[in-house]
Amino acid sequence: MKGKEEFMAYFNSQVAYEVNTTSHFKLAKSYRKPVFFIFYFLVIVCATLLNKNASLHFLILFLGGFLLFGGLAWISMSNKNDVPDKLKEKTITKMLKFYAPGMKYNQGMGMIDKAIDISNIFDGNDYKTDDYMEGKLNNTYLQLCSLAAAEGNKQDQPFFTGIYMIAEFNKNFKGQYVIFSGFHIPAYADVPGEVDPVRMKEIKLENPDFNNMFCAYGTGDELETRYLLTPAMMQRMVDINNAYDEKIHFAFDRGHMFFAFETDGIPFSDELKSTRDEDVIGKWNNILHFALSLPEQFHLDEHLWSKP
Repeated sequence: MKGKEEFMAYFNSQVAYEVNTTSHFKLAKSYRKPVFFIFYFLVIVCATLLNKNASLHFLILFLGGFLLFGGLAWISMSNKNDVPDKLKEKTITKMLKFYAPGMKYNQGMGMIDKAIDISNIFDGNDYKTDDYMEGKLNNTYLQLCSLAAAEGNKQDQPFFTGIYMIAEFNKNFKGQYVIFSGFHIPAYADVPGEVDPVRMKEIKLENPDFNNMFCAYGTGDELETRYLLTPAMMQRMVDINNAYDEKIHFAFDRGHMFFAFETDGIPFSDELKSTRDEDVIGKWNNILHFALSLPEQFHLDEHLWSKP
C-alpha cells in the first residue's frame, strides 16, 4: 500500500490547487447574479435620486425590484457556506482514489444500525454515521464509515468516536467472536459474558501478550477458535494495538472481519477551509491510511486457507 507521506507530496504538488480552484470557481459563479442585481439596484437608486419628479409607480417598481433581487442575492451568496463541504468531498475523494481506486466515497451517507450491531462490539446504542466508503481494496471488499456512538439520544456526548469497518474474511467459520482492546470489556460493548454466558465463552490462548491486552469471547468450539485465532493472527493484533495510540477492537461473524478504532473526535469532522490546511488534511490522511492498511496487515487478500 502506498505511504501516507506519498499522498501528501502528491496532493500538495498536483491536487491541492485543482481542488481549491474548482470549489472557489463554483462559488464565484454563484456571485454572478447577485453582482448583476446589485448593479441594477445602484442604477435604480441613482435614477431615483436624479429624478425628483419620480412617480409613485416608479417608486413601487423600485421597492419591488429591490426586495426581489435582494432576496435572490442573499440566497445566492449563502452558497459560500457550502465551500468547506465541497472541499472536504473533493479532498477525501482524491485521497481514497490515491489509496484504493476501486472504492467510492459518499459524503452524508452512513451505515444502517444493523450493520454495526452485528459485530457485537456495541450494545444497540444510538449511532451517528457519515463519510461512507465502499468498494474493493485490491481483492478485498470493504465498507467503512465514521461513527459516533452514544447512549439513548445523547449524540452531543458520544462515548465512542472513530472508524467502523467491515471487511471480507475468506475463512469459513460458523461462530461469532469479539476481541476488545484493554483489560476490561468497554462499558458500551455488548457484554457477552453477562448478557448471554451460554452463547459466548471467554477465550484464553497460549499468547500471554494477547491475553493481557485483549478480552476475547466466542461461540465456537476450541478447534474453530484456534483455526480463526492463529498465533500469527493474535500477534498481528498485539502489534497493531501496540502501534496505535487509541483502542482498536476486532470481531468476526458470517465471513467478515470487523474493526472499530477510536480517534480523537469524530473522524473527518474538522472544517476544511483551504486545501493548504495541512494539519486537517494530514489528520484525515492518517486516519484513512491506517484504516486501509488493516486489510493488508492481516493479509486479507490471501486465499490460502482451507476449511477446518
